[in-house]
Amino acid sequence: MDGAYVTGVNPATSWHEYEIIWKPDFIQWTYDGKVVRTSSGVPSANDIDKAAPLFMNFWTPMWNDWGQGRNDSTMPWYAKYDWVEVYDYNQGSDSFTLRWRDDFNSLDTATRWTVSDGWSFDQNSSTFMATHTYVKNGLLILDMNKRLNRRKLEGDEDEEELDQ
Repeated sequence: MDGAYVTGVNPATSWHEYEIIWKPDFIQWTYDGKVVRTSSGVPSANDIDKAAPLFMNFWTPMWNDWGQGRNDSTMPWYAKYDWVEVYDYNQGSDSFTLRWRDDFNSLDTATRWTVSDGWSFDQNSSTFMATHTYVKNGLLILDMNKRLNRRKLEGDEDEEELDQ
């Protein structure tokens, strides 16, 4: 299956594993261990020998087949990450070796992650705000809401609500 959407699942109801396998002849995406997309014979698959950044983002597209039907009155929305692992591919052995794992005990902006602030791109109705990216209880949280600063979360008795 190439370019199709995963249907019949709600990623908000439980934790799921997403994996991208990038080899010289293909790129493959999996959802909970099931292959959901494979791209082969494309230029991006041929660039396996070049460094590539890993982006963790949460955005709302402006084209109808993705963005239609969203009701922003239900905000805030959250993308939560429990952990991320990055592997190096060894073409000689056709295997992967763990480079690093982040369990989000803190947000490592010194050596691992870059947090965007006030940035967007064409066809994106969202603006990335640094105040909407944080770590709490061992989770990386990307918070989407209409405020410049993040909302107080349930259970955050020790944090003040940030507003502007």
